[in-house]
Amino acid sequence: MGAIHRGERLALSQSHVGIHAGDLRDMWHVSIEVAKRSGGDPGYPGLYGETTLHPATRPLRVIVMEAQGAAELDDDSRDAFERFLTQLRHAGVHTIDRTNHSLVDSFERAIDESLEITRDVCAYEMRWSLENLVERFGGGLSDSLTSRLELARKMSIDDYRQLLAQRDKARAAHAAIAHIADAIVAPSSVGPAPKLDNQGLDSGISHTTGLPSYNAVTSVLGAPTITLPLLAVRGMPLGIQVIGQQHTDQHLVGLGRWISETIPARSV
Repeated sequence: MGAIHRGERLALSQSHVGIHAGDLRDMWHVSIEVAKRSGGDPGYPGLYGETTLHPATRPLRVIVMEAQGAAELDDDSRDAFERFLTQLRHAGVHTIDRTNHSLVDSFERAIDESLEITRDVCAYEMRWSLENLVERFGGGLSDSLTSRLELARKMSIDDYRQLLAQRDKARAAHAAIAHIADAIVAPSSVGPAPKLDNQGLDSGISHTTGLPSYNAVTSVLGAPTITLPLLAVRGMPLGIQVIGQQHTDQHLVGLGRWISETIPARSV
């Protein structure tokens, strides 16, 4: 959380900085070297860890997260993810979910509006930046940004405070499950990348690259996540997310390394 300084205008209270890399070694080396030079976001300690890649570490237990994405997951992607979980269990990793652990169920309920929290928090926080652009240039915003500005104009400070309270509750619920599992696993998206004409509407906000039902969660939680390219559905890539607790990035890389080295990639 706040691991790498985003700089300049990127001042939203929740966001993400991702490193796209060919393998985990490159990903970690780029991340830690950037963090050593830039530090974290203002008020945050920055990315913890050594320069060397964490050894591959087998997780003993993982939580299978539903979030809002489970209801949107297409059948082929669901089948691919279930096969991944079967492989994980065969490798000796125990899985738990909301149906067999009360703390996981409490966590799922706390993150059940992550899309809405992310949409509304970001809209409210970017309002005046967008208002300034409209005042200076008379428009020119994309349809998505225009929708966000219209949403922000309808929000009050009390609405924003309520969203922050919901976010705090979700983060507390996440911290409460730290002792019962080594990590959380979930698909990286609700299916393969959509076609160019995709609308992906979320309460009037368009997501042309797909609905981020599984991704809004980590933004709300301020949690590190690694996406491993272990699945392909209908010839298109579908990742597996491995999610950790705040400031456990280096250990999370070790878990992701073990999973990627142990579970073979599969195409459905």
